[in-house]
Amino acid sequence: MGRRRYPVTGGDRGLLARIAGPLEAAPVDGGLLFTGLRASELRGLRWEDIDLPKRELHVRQRADRYNKIGKPKSGAGQRTVPLISYVANVLREWKLTSKSKDGLVFLTNTGKANSL
Repeated sequence: MGRRRYPVTGGDRGLLARIAGPLEAAPVDGGLLFTGLRASELRGLRWEDIDLPKRELHVRQRADRYNKIGKPKSGAGQRTVPLISYVANVLREWKLTSKSKDGLVFLTNTGKANSL
């Protein structure tokens, strides 16, 4: 049996908007809240793994807390995750300001995988 999933409510979206603040925080908070991805999966997420027109992302790798990139821990970890419109729009805007050289979505100021 898989993980139990809980629907996101309108109140959750309002809380996210207040917490996220600047655009820098919005993709991380939105990703964590709305996709159910693990922190290591978000750290390893690349732009090539996100299909904005189809509103989905593909989990194909992870980055541990030491920024070591690798495959997900299990075969079930590689999966396709649907994106709600809000997350797709935030990621679309984030991509316009991204300075990623190796394709990672969430980087620190020094260009490494974000520690999330």
